[in-house]
Amino acid sequence: MIIKCNCSDTLDALYHEVLERSSKSNVDSRLALAKAQAEIMGDLFLNVAVLQSVISLLESGVKSLFFYDFDYFNPDSWGPSLKLHFKEATHSTDVAYVFGLGINYDFTFTADDIKMLNQTTTLWTNFVKYG
Repeated sequence: MIIKCNCSDTLDALYHEVLERSSKSNVDSRLALAKAQAEIMGDLFLNVAVLQSVISLLESGVKSLFFYDFDYFNPDSWGPSLKLHFKEATHSTDVAYVFGLGINYDFTFTADDIKMLNQTTTLWTNFVKYG
């Protein structure tokens, strides 16, 4: 589906949203701005579409729907956060905890990482077994 929009209005709205989100933070303004930009880009390119799909499927009467949000993060681990100005869970952070190894970057699992690995693999295994 392609939605026609006035791009200059959309960019202006995004600019104001970034400023609003970053001004609500009490931390360094550069860090707040970077986090706000990352959140908005995540919403724009991933989160909104996923949630729209979930809502659409639920409204269609689908019998089963499985959805999760992975926000566990080891700041000493790997991933896209290495290129960001802050360290938080990002898209694909969960991959290491599904497969039990760093896919893009190697890192040593801590005791907490191993607990999360066990929990995540159990959840995925149960999904495969029971739907």
